[in-house]
Amino acid sequence: MKRRRSIIIVVILFIVVLANSIIVSSAPILCPKINGISVLGKPCEIYGRTGTYQMLPIGGTTMCGCKLDNDLPNRPDNPSPSNFARDLAINQKLQWSGGDPQGEIVKYIIYFDSHWPSTTKIAEVNSTSLNVSFNISNLSYNTDYYWRVNAIDGLSPYVEGPSWSFTTEEKPNSPPEKPSMPSGSNNGLEYKSYDYSTTTTDPDKDSVKYNFSWGDGNFSETSLINSGTIVNVPHNWGKWGTYHVRVKAVDENGEPSDWSEALEVIINANSQPSRPKTPFPKDGDINIPINTTIKWSCVDPDGDTIEYTLFMDNRPDPKAVKYEGTDSHFGRPPPYLGDFIPLDYETTYYWKVAASDGRSPPVESPVWKFTTKAKEVLQNQLITVVVVSVPGSEVYVDDEVEPRGKIAEKTGELSIKVSPIKHKVAVKLNGKCDSGTVTVDKPRIVLTPAYTC
Repeated sequence: MKRRRSIIIVVILFIVVLANSIIVSSAPILCPKINGISVLGKPCEIYGRTGTYQMLPIGGTTMCGCKLDNDLPNRPDNPSPSNFARDLAINQKLQWSGGDPQGEIVKYIIYFDSHWPSTTKIAEVNSTSLNVSFNISNLSYNTDYYWRVNAIDGLSPYVEGPSWSFTTEEKPNSPPEKPSMPSGSNNGLEYKSYDYSTTTTDPDKDSVKYNFSWGDGNFSETSLINSGTIVNVPHNWGKWGTYHVRVKAVDENGEPSDWSEALEVIINANSQPSRPKTPFPKDGDINIPINTTIKWSCVDPDGDTIEYTLFMDNRPDPKAVKYEGTDSHFGRPPPYLGDFIPLDYETTYYWKVAASDGRSPPVESPVWKFTTKAKEVLQNQLITVVVVSVPGSEVYVDDEVEPRGKIAEKTGELSIKVSPIKHKVAVKLNGKCDSGTVTVDKPRIVLTPAYTC
């Protein structure tokens, strides 16, 4: 029997046909006979594996072949992530159960796509394990993915697994990058404002705001601005010392960055303006004209602009503010106050000046005083009245003026004498009159009638 089987094997050349996992002969088409009996349906053995002789369709014809006894690989199942899982990380381990009843090596072909059905082959995995896995990374956020696995043991038809799906998570918010170290002056003066700038970018292109820490317990926060925009923020320190300025960014979702590197800032003590001095009029001066100019001098060691406040009234501690203004810069002519017109005669005025650089408390001068001159009486001083009128004008003066009463009807310049300092002169033109006041300082007056007497 063994001899006959050997003859049959020699006569029949077997070919392994992967489709259907069958080993078939290339010729003859019909199954051979042993002792006149066909081997069709009889047991067969190839390389230690058993089967039965069968007529099998091959290439448009039928051939006798040995169909091996073989079970299909297990169908892929029990997926992980589970089917329809949501909010998953973008890096995943695809897992499934598989295996082969005969314990043979199974090739798993993985198809993976962001659309259904999944047709893109991404990997092949060979395994004898009942649990198989494959790592996949850098998926897109908030995306639906579809995948399936086919199993082939090399002897049987492939087994197609079901289609599964899962959805990745929304893109998590990323914090802004650490801002650049603040840029600006690294030394300065007390109470003086300095600008500091920084910038950063946000990986998600979110708007960001900046929080500056000035090292003196104070913080400054900006409004939201576009990622990558340079921001400038002012600050002044009220006390000399060394400070460390840092800044961090916070995106529109409230996610903060790390603090920036610190900028060391040295603040020096501010120098106050000098005490105002060299007053004019000098302290204690008398007989000052009532239309005098008030002057003083002052300098600031730091070259700061000085703001002045002039107090002046009739009290030894003057409170009334008469002037507020600034001197431009150190080295310019002394600041001065314009004419006070009129001051009162025979009056003592007290005054002082407060000087401030806008950063330190004001520095006050001493209280100075001066006295204006007394009134002067005109004794028969000749003044000129210019009458601008038409023929028939009348000029009148009061009883203290010589000549008294009506002056002849005429136009032009009339010479009259006045006796105390102030007198009224009136001119009557065609029923209308005007008046002017004669003083020692203005002995010439022009009368242009315009008002009813």
